Amino acid sequence: MNDQEIQKADKIDRYLKGVMSTEEKKAFEMELSRDERLKNEVEKTDISRKAIQYNGLRKEVGEIRSHMLQDTPSSSAGLKHRTIERPLPIGFYALRVAASLFVVLLAFAVIQSFLIDPQSIYAEKINYEVVDVVERSSEESATLSNILEAYQKDNFQDAVALFSQLQTPSVKEQYIAAAAYLKMGEYEQAVSNYQQILGGNALDQEKDYWEQRAAYNLAITYIQTENYEEAIAILEELKSNEQYGDYYDQLVSDYALWKLRLLNTNHALFE
Repeated sequence: MNDQEIQKADKIDRYLKGVMSTEEKKAFEMELSRDERLKNEVEKTDISRKAIQYNGLRKEVGEIRSHMLQDTPSSSAGLKHRTIERPLPIGFYALRVAASLFVVLLAFAVIQSFLIDPQSIYAEKINYEVVDVVERSSEESATLSNILEAYQKDNFQDAVALFSQLQTPSVKEQYIAAAAYLKMGEYEQAVSNYQQILGGNALDQEKDYWEQRAAYNLAITYIQTENYEEAIAILEELKSNEQYGDYYDQLVSDYALWKLRLLNTNHALFE
């Protein structure tokens, strides 16, 4: 093969591979329209390339098929061994695919569990709900008004000090004190006050209203103390409640619960 034939073969190969520039391709196609012999050579080369690709594909399919088949020897006296091809059950390959997906999802979950920041969940979900209880009722005590006023002015220490002087605090006073402890980062004290509200130690006509919010904030506070399992249990109960579940279902998404479960798993395995 001389240089001219090599150049022509290279040009045909590049044309069929689609690696020519726009100008070069346009010029070559003009040449094809004028040269019938060149056109035939291109067509023959194209057929040859496709035949090679087809045979290669058949080989790959054959190799895959050979892996999918079990060779079971069958013998009898005086007869040669014969191989019987039996395909494995389709369910076997479905299980392999499912197992692969499970491994991928498990790896993703493990990585996510290390990337999730408990502080970000706490900051996003905490909802003190310290409303102006003085406006909710004209019969609030002077002590409650003073505690609330101190809280609203960010004098959390004063709010807690006033609360500590009470012999029998109301649910609202406990609730505001718990919120003040949260603001100061004293989570154990906040947990204690929320638990007292939920324990029914304080009598109040609006206990149900405050009990809901105490339960929610207790769950979120548990994130700070790494009691993820307790937090999940409370949030699931709130979300499933027939009376006010819709509110908490919007406040805490299933994705947020999923992240908490990952944190809980990670904490149980590695702490």
